[in-house]
Parts: sequence; C-alpha cells; structure tokens
Amino acid sequence: MIELTEKSNENKIVAEWAEGKKYYHVSVSRFYYSLYQKLLHINIVKKLGVKKKYGGYSHYDFVTDCMTALSGRMTDEEIAWISQMRDLRKIRDDAEYSDKEFENKFYNLGFKYPYMNIDNVLNRFLSGR
Repeated sequence: MIELTEKSNENKIVAEWAEGKKYYHVSVSRFYYSLYQKLLHINIVKKLGVKKKYGGYSHYDFVTDCMTALSGRMTDEEIAWISQMRDLRKIRDDAEYSDKEFENKFYNLGFKYPYMNIDNVLNRFLSGR
C-alpha cells in the first residue's frame, strides 16, 4: 500500500518537472495535490478526527476543518498561510478546467510563493515539532 506521504512526494517530483518545462497548469495541479495529501496524512497521524467529505466543496471543507483542529498548534502566521490553501484550490481548478494560461510571474507570486509557505507549515507537523 502506498502511503499518502509517498504520493505527496511523487506529486511534488512531477510538479517540479512540469515547472521546469513551463507546464504551469500541470505543476499547479500536482503541487496542490502534494499539499492536500500531506494534510490528509497529518489528519491521520495527529488524530485530528476530521472526516473527509465528498462533493463539490469537499477540499474547502476538509482544509477548513483541519485548520480549526490545528489552530491551537499554529502561530498566527502559520494560520494565515494555511488559510491560503483554499485560494490554491481555486487556482488549481483554473489550471485544470479553464482555458486560462499561467504566466511565470503569476505562477511564482500567486501560486508558488504561497505553496512553499504552506508546505513549510505542513512539514513542521510531519516532522513532529
């Protein structure tokens, strides 16, 4: 059985490859799922008890519920970063389902910078600190 952290790492590898090719729409999708899979794993190992929902807004609800469960363990800055994961979901939807092109500047500032900060917060929980 493949673990969620392994899936997350594989998605990150594919995202970095796509980024190098300037396939930003692919990179956005894979980086987003890398974060989401880490959050799923944290929910399990930290025993947050957040139930995964299914349907149109399931990711938004899951992220919000996890944020609530983790908020007492995060700084205000970390809460601000994690809250942007919902914005990344919207960007991921655009990357996958719209005809919108992603230019380097938007990709780096609008997506990659928040991604890196969210990833750092999630990695802190994975490392047990």
